[in-house]
Amino acid sequence: MNLNIDRPIEREEEDKLYYNELYAGKLEQIISKNKDKCIKVGLFAKFGSGKTSTINILWQRLKNKRKVTLKKKNKRFIHVKSLWDYSPEDILKKIIVSVDKQANLKLNLNKEINSETTYIDEKEKRINFLTYITISLFALIGISLIGKNTATINMNKPINDIATVALSHSMTIPSATLQLLIGLITTGLAVMFAVNSFKKQTRRPPSTSYDFEDYWIQILKAANQKGIKEITLVVDDLDRCKPEIVNGIFGKLNAIVEQTEERSKISMNLIIPFSLADYLLIDGDKEIERLKFNYKKFFDIIIDMPELGPLELQRLDEHENK
Repeated sequence: MNLNIDRPIEREEEDKLYYNELYAGKLEQIISKNKDKCIKVGLFAKFGSGKTSTINILWQRLKNKRKVTLKKKNKRFIHVKSLWDYSPEDILKKIIVSVDKQANLKLNLNKEINSETTYIDEKEKRINFLTYITISLFALIGISLIGKNTATINMNKPINDIATVALSHSMTIPSATLQLLIGLITTGLAVMFAVNSFKKQTRRPPSTSYDFEDYWIQILKAANQKGIKEITLVVDDLDRCKPEIVNGIFGKLNAIVEQTEERSKISMNLIIPFSLADYLLIDGDKEIERLKFNYKKFFDIIIDMPELGPLELQRLDEHENK
């Protein structure tokens, strides 16, 4: 579905002809008409066309409406901004943390994602146990060697006499002494490895994009418990990333929309303001159109914000001079 609305404002800080209000109104209509399903909306425009301003106006309209209808607790509006030069993992983390914080879910996912705490899983426990048993056997062998051979050495003799005996046999250490040394070394190593085996814990690996859907499941559970019926998630500034990163993020966002439909009764509105030519340094209109076509396949609804033409700029100037 494509919605073409006549001409946005060129400068974000000004909306004298109320173009941003017009777009915000259309987005509000889309949200109200799709209360029972999850939708993905793309807001395509040039840089400086007022995409973020439109989102801010939409938020104000929804917030004021919720105050009147007393439905503020049932709905959440999450606006994720500032995605300059982020990696895919960092973008996904930022989305997750923003939803957790702005939706007031209190899951503290920011701490969990960046945590360096350790844990032992069941598999690791079994490995540690088997390792401990094996090392304990070596320790018993070492201890038995110590017990057997300490009696062989006449400990009543002075240490110097023992050394003299060893030297008199062409520097050959007596068999009992050698076995005693081996026993001591084996026992020491066994004890050291046994202690490490007990202490050994698997460090949680750094959070990656593969964890993203697991974290989203936590969010859905918390949202369901809080009675949240609707989430409007705006992912802004995604166009500042490289095309290959954007494709990966789209795939993950698509997965969470599907999860939301399958695992909860929450209706989700995913809105992505997006521009291509201004951020992606790509030569050739054909390449830009190809990217635009591929990106647009991701969305259920697309709103094109056309570039201002000469007549519209003239109207703006006339309006400013009044």
